[in-house]
Amino acid sequence: MKTIEYKGTKWTGSVTFSDPLTLPQAAAWERSVAEAQRVLKEGAGMSAYNYAILAGICACVEKWELKGLPERITPESFPAKPHKARAELVAWLVNCVIDLYKDADEVPNE
Repeated sequence: MKTIEYKGTKWTGSVTFSDPLTLPQAAAWERSVAEAQRVLKEGAGMSAYNYAILAGICACVEKWELKGLPERITPESFPAKPHKARAELVAWLVNCVIDLYKDADEVPNE
């Protein structure tokens, strides 16, 4: 597991991710990225993008400890407002999962 501190403008605390990601978690991430890209291509907007990408993010999280948010966050329970704080948190979460996914996807040189 890997716990990362978050110091956002609205919410602060930490998120604990699986580390390394399991195959089902990596697959959930890949599916959510594809769905989020499809949603943006269709012009559905950032709320739809966030909802799609959160499915993959949530699959990779072991524990949420963010003040002001529920203990168990799902795409369905993720707050829509304030928009700027939501966008900031989702972007941070995406970057965290990308880093974990890269580690899971890289083949070491042997």
